[in-house]
Amino acid sequence: MPSVLLTKSNYENAGVGLFANEKISKGTKVTECGGEIICFQAAQELAKTKQDTDCLALEPHFLAIDGRVRNQFTKEWYCTHHKAGAFVNSAIDPKERNAKYQCFAGKPPYIQPYKNENLPDLRCSQKRIYIVATRDIQKGEEIVTHYRF
Repeated sequence: MPSVLLTKSNYENAGVGLFANEKISKGTKVTECGGEIICFQAAQELAKTKQDTDCLALEPHFLAIDGRVRNQFTKEWYCTHHKAGAFVNSAIDPKERNAKYQCFAGKPPYIQPYKNENLPDLRCSQKRIYIVATRDIQKGEEIVTHYRF
């Protein structure tokens, strides 16, 4: 996967953004969305307890990523281990987007590290979600997608 870095986003109020550290060709897997894919019901339960999830509307189903693993590591770790998908920002204007979420078959990168007697088993999928370039992305360009598509 290509080299990426996390730094201040170009989007107002967005915080950190993911940037290409080299030219990335269209169709390339840029990075993975680290965290276990969970079902909508489990995401709602986590939201009630103010725990972190990244909710994605991936066709044909609504999926979420258990975002509680997001802040366990340094920014450098996320980039070098290609798990920085949670830091990709969303653009409403389709002309600004240069990437998309895409599901691939495979064992999830993390197994739920948290025990909570009040939550159902959070696992719901044997898929992995990657950020994939939808056009060539230049070095230094922020990688942007849309959270719903």
